[in-house]
Amino acid sequence: MKAIAISVSVLLALALFAGSADAQTYTITSSLKTGTAGTPVVGALVTANGVIPTLGTTYAITAGNLPTGVTLSAQGVFTGTPTKAETANFTVQATVPAMTIPPQTAGTATANLSITIQAGAPALTITTTTLPDGRVGDVYSAAVVAQGGTPPYGFVTNPLNLPNGVTLDPTKGTLSGTPTAAGSFNFTVYVTDSTLPLPKTANQAFSVTITAGPQLIAAGTTEWTVDRPGFSLTVSASGGDGTFTFDAPTGVPAGLTPTILVDSVTLTGTPTALGDSTFSVTVRDGTGATATLETAIHINPPVAITADELPDATAGAAYGGVVPAEDGAPPYSFRVVSKSESWIGIESGTGTLTGTPGAAGSVTFTVEVTDASGGTDQQEFTIGVNDAPLLNSTDLPFGVVGSACSMPLAATGGTAPFEYSVAAGELMDRLSFADAAIAGTPTAPGSSNLTLQVTDRWGATATADFRLTVGRKVAATGKLPPSTLDPEAREALVFDLLAGTTFDVSFKVKPGTSGFFASLFTIDGAAVDTAAWVKLGKKSLKIRKFPVASTGRYVLLLENTNGSTAIQWSGKVKAKPAKKLKHQQSFGPLTGEVEIPFSALKGASLTLSAKVSGKSVPAAELVEIVDATGRPLDARAWLVTKGTGFKISKLPIPASGDYRIRIRPDGSGSADGVLKVQLKVKSPRIYAYSADD
Repeated sequence: MKAIAISVSVLLALALFAGSADAQTYTITSSLKTGTAGTPVVGALVTANGVIPTLGTTYAITAGNLPTGVTLSAQGVFTGTPTKAETANFTVQATVPAMTIPPQTAGTATANLSITIQAGAPALTITTTTLPDGRVGDVYSAAVVAQGGTPPYGFVTNPLNLPNGVTLDPTKGTLSGTPTAAGSFNFTVYVTDSTLPLPKTANQAFSVTITAGPQLIAAGTTEWTVDRPGFSLTVSASGGDGTFTFDAPTGVPAGLTPTILVDSVTLTGTPTALGDSTFSVTVRDGTGATATLETAIHINPPVAITADELPDATAGAAYGGVVPAEDGAPPYSFRVVSKSESWIGIESGTGTLTGTPGAAGSVTFTVEVTDASGGTDQQEFTIGVNDAPLLNSTDLPFGVVGSACSMPLAATGGTAPFEYSVAAGELMDRLSFADAAIAGTPTAPGSSNLTLQVTDRWGATATADFRLTVGRKVAATGKLPPSTLDPEAREALVFDLLAGTTFDVSFKVKPGTSGFFASLFTIDGAAVDTAAWVKLGKKSLKIRKFPVASTGRYVLLLENTNGSTAIQWSGKVKAKPAKKLKHQQSFGPLTGEVEIPFSALKGASLTLSAKVSGKSVPAAELVEIVDATGRPLDARAWLVTKGTGFKISKLPIPASGDYRIRIRPDGSGSADGVLKVQLKVKSPRIYAYSADD
């Protein structure tokens, strides 16, 4: 029942609206009342009952006329562009159709309207109809002029159609620039004014011809030898209108004569003075267009071979030394005029020597160079012929993880410079070739087999097999971190040891020492003989109290030569520095210094006594105590002079390393006697020494 009630209420409402439509009165209003000649107009008519616009209304002019150029559509829209100033009076009739929603009864309405058109700006036009032609290389300037409309104007054209080197100013309409190429150029310039809301436009097509002025080109000699006949240079003219007038040339070198012909200037003769000059020629065609060409001329001393030595050759490799020449008049021509060996030859145009020597020795030969002026020079050369390069196959010095290293590679024979490369295998991380060495700072321990190649100056090569090993640095006292050696593997342990130290090493090996080797080397790869101190058991290996002869870095190289079984090992090391050192030395005569070396750890103390025995002998005098770098230790506070000598008690050692004591006689007494020196070094309990300190 509720839905039926709603429908009834809607019908009642519609009936009320329909009843009220009988009294509707329609009025017509227009949004277009004024305009400007030459400017498009847009407007509309609206028919309404009060303020409610009607729908579907159509319009027609029943009397009078619209402004010239303006039309009214059936839907009541004014469009068009008025063409003259006037006031147009007209009658419009609106026809309103009947509609239910919204309620609208059929009817008509009329209105008398007028539109006033004011006089507008004059039409926009381009008044320029032609543009001047131009010439290549001359400045071009012309203007495209517009008038009418509403300034300011904007100008545009396709830049690809303009003469090369010429541009259009978009605000001024000027064409300017320097043409770079001849030809005929067709383009259209478009202009737009500032009229709102719709700007006016105009355009004009143009054709411009760019002609080439005269051109000069030089051919012939520009570099010659002093006092040599045959110089010839020609500067020729072309283009323009085909008629040419030359100014007197300038910059003529001494001894040369210019001759002016119809379309060219020639410069010939025998130059008589050294130096550089600029030969300048200017030509003018029948239109007055000019061109100038400047040509640099070099008059040189006679040609000369500028080397008296050449690099050696390598037996079996193609030789490629070059004989250098300068001055004179290039290009040069080379030849070998005499030689002691048949294999040597030369490339005529480059001076590059050719041929492949078969054996080491030497060759003597004479080379002659001839320049373009016919001048010559000769030079005799003797070059050595080296044996083919040889790269010695040997283990490289050891590397240490985290330490910069340089492992020299020694090639014999061949001709420097040499280039080294890897023919097989691979360098470890952070290692590379630097000059004649493998260098870098390795980041991990390991060992690799390498085939290295050396290539000499002339491409001769040699290869050799190497083993590169990088070790890990460990303390000289304490347990060693256990490890496993695979078959045919090697491992390097790196220690820093002081001279005078005794070094103990002990290993426990599983399954046994068969194939297990421990060898001691200096860091540069030199083997250290430890045979007398080695004790080998079935499952153990010891080096007992090995005396270290010199301070430095040592490598304990562990190897498993067992081809099938891995070896597990663990071990410990102990370095013990010398506690006492006795030194006795005779002067003879007592006129010079003696030098006594010793080594000590940081924190050690030095006690030293020195005296001279005998009758009427000079006393011993301390000159200095210095470290390995020559820096002195200040011992004054610990020094006591006594009789014919002196004593130093418990002098602290500031750094681990080698030291030297220098002692001399004081200059009085006889020339005989014996100097006796005794040193005592008390070392700290912990062995702490690093070559990196």
